[in-house]
Amino acid sequence: MENNTLQTSLTDLFNITTTGTHQVLEFKKGINNVIVFDPGANHTSFCKSSISRIDGKTGQLFYGSTPIEEKIGETDFEGLAFQLITQLDNDPSGELQFSKGMHQYFVLDAGIQAVLQHLPASIHPMDFLLVGVTALSGIEEKYIPGNEDPLVQAQFIIAQLFVIAAYYYQLQHNITWNSSTSAQPVYHRFLQQVSPEKADLYAPLFNIILMLHAEHGQNCSTATVRNIASAGGDIYTAIASGIAAFKGRLHGGASQYVSQMYNEIIQRGISASEFIAEKMGRREVIYGFGHRIYKNWDPRARIMYNMLQSDDPVYVSVDVIRRLAFELTDRVSNDTYFTSRFIFPNPDLFNNVFYTLFGMPSSMNTVMLSLSRVAGWIAHYYENQSDRLPIIRPQELYK
Repeated sequence: MENNTLQTSLTDLFNITTTGTHQVLEFKKGINNVIVFDPGANHTSFCKSSISRIDGKTGQLFYGSTPIEEKIGETDFEGLAFQLITQLDNDPSGELQFSKGMHQYFVLDAGIQAVLQHLPASIHPMDFLLVGVTALSGIEEKYIPGNEDPLVQAQFIIAQLFVIAAYYYQLQHNITWNSSTSAQPVYHRFLQQVSPEKADLYAPLFNIILMLHAEHGQNCSTATVRNIASAGGDIYTAIASGIAAFKGRLHGGASQYVSQMYNEIIQRGISASEFIAEKMGRREVIYGFGHRIYKNWDPRARIMYNMLQSDDPVYVSVDVIRRLAFELTDRVSNDTYFTSRFIFPNPDLFNNVFYTLFGMPSSMNTVMLSLSRVAGWIAHYYENQSDRLPIIRPQELYK
């Protein structure tokens, strides 16, 4: 009887539909006296999106309707950014024009340089990135005067993020900015600024890593970008807010803690099994494992794991942490304590190997991830604008 009563009340309140593997409860018009208490918003959708889709049960990530595995090889990061923002999967000429347009904005502006070089040397690189992105609104008119094309704005922002990140690295390592032009993609030009002698070698790997992290649905930072967009905030403020959220240790900032884990294991000279046993004994978090959505391997982690299995000599310089990543993976993946709880390696376990290979300090791990995710943030900002969604205004329960 209770179930029947509940079902009746639900149908009075909601239109109930099924989408994929989910039942969707959509409030009927005129219902304004009901509040849903959903801490963390794990069961609440405040938008509809065609940008990406995650199937956590099977461990799949789709950009649009295409599995991420198929995207790699079809295009590069710049082309993928175009696809995510425009939601066009088959427009090679559009991708080419987008990439060409982006290249002209890979320039260190004197005004931005003046702002950034006066920041404290001890500033966290994510805060450096945040300041730089916020300041871009002040020079937009100089580079794209009278712009009303979202794609041009996207080109400018993505290119400038790579510039700002490279400039941070140069300030920390006393490297002078190379102002020569190049027809290479922005990710290649980033490497030319920070590691010119290895740029050609690392660029193909960096491209794949960027593509893996370009978009990942309504996570904390993306939802934050949409929140700002819903208020009518400009795109620079929205992207800066995404960066601020992404820095958190429970979000993109977790990557830095994986680096600390690697360093601790190596410095103490213990095995992966010993380290995990200690962590389990103290009931402490083991960074680099587990994901709220995936109940199987995260496809991004599996792709990087497979890449690192190669005997390519490019990995020789990071062989110690590469082998440690494999040992940690084997230890967790073969333990029913973890597998029964759907705890598998997540991308941070392997990101660190690649970022170390590229010569990045661990403090820049989240910056490197942001260079990827900016494509998704921009896509969600403009999708939110085009859908004309109302300002996000959650309810609260007084306690």
